[in-house]
Amino acid sequence: MRKNNSKRNIIFIIIIMLIISFSIVFVQYKDNNKPKANLVISSKQSNIIKITDKLPLIDNVGKNIIYNKDNMSVQGYYSFIVKNNSNFDTNFEIYLDDSKYENTIHPNFIKTYLTDSNDNPVSGFDGLAVPTYYKLRVSNIVPTGRKIYEGNLKSFESKKYTLRAWVGDAYSIDVLSKSFSFDVKVEAK
Repeated sequence: MRKNNSKRNIIFIIIIMLIISFSIVFVQYKDNNKPKANLVISSKQSNIIKITDKLPLIDNVGKNIIYNKDNMSVQGYYSFIVKNNSNFDTNFEIYLDDSKYENTIHPNFIKTYLTDSNDNPVSGFDGLAVPTYYKLRVSNIVPTGRKIYEGNLKSFESKKYTLRAWVGDAYSIDVLSKSFSFDVKVEAK
């Protein structure tokens, strides 16, 4: 009698494990075959930000940087629009990627500040302290990227953002000029 119960229990456990395995495979297959939204990023400026250490700025000045072609090497300013060209809603991530550049300034001195279309700081940038590139979380999309914002766009919706970046005032200027560069990217999740 005990042998029958133990055989029955083993068969029951195997069936449960098979059901769980098939469920996991089905969910992964469904997620991998979900259509990705067609996101477009548009701007009048380049999405490549390059900052030199010529003029470290305090946060109050950095938060109010305006686009100035003459000062592009000491302060980063990138105003852009993210548009969902798909007929369905999507989540998206804005991230920064410095992996293809040989940066000579430590990312702990690079300040980043993201605002919306009304120039109000987005979530994560609304505190007193301005986050540094180093302190940004790793991107969920690209392991070399740093996430600056996650959001949602309805079908055919667009949103405007402005990214400002600068060398923080805690940085000590060296005799040799140093720089830090990164790309601004957006992808659907």
